[in-house]
Amino acid sequence: MKKSSLLLLITILTSTVFFSCKKMHDKNELKEITLNVTIARGTDYTLDLSQYGDADDIASIDTQALEFDKSEIVFAQYVQKYMYSYTPNATPKFATVGKDKVVLKITEPSGRCNKIEQTIITINFTIQ
Repeated sequence: MKKSSLLLLITILTSTVFFSCKKMHDKNELKEITLNVTIARGTDYTLDLSQYGDADDIASIDTQALEFDKSEIVFAQYVQKYMYSYTPNATPKFATVGKDKVVLKITEPSGRCNKIEQTIITINFTIQ
């Protein structure tokens, strides 16, 4: 009797977790944001990425810009947040004179049931 009760309890708990994860998996979140930024050559642009995710999120460059002296994501230890920094080339190399684009990705580490939360930020630069 005890064995069958224990088996029934394990079956119910396993089923609950399975269906709970299935329901959560259907709720993966993908946010897409586009920013249009005008910047002068020789100036720096900085974007605080904390407004697009939590403190435990991971920020990365998905598609790198083409016309840059600096295009990087740094983790600012003193404020515990990611910052994206961009400086356009002083002298352009490609045919994209006056335009550049970078795509950033903010990803929540896999949580319960491997739910995926991502924010994709596309920054379209107009360089003057």
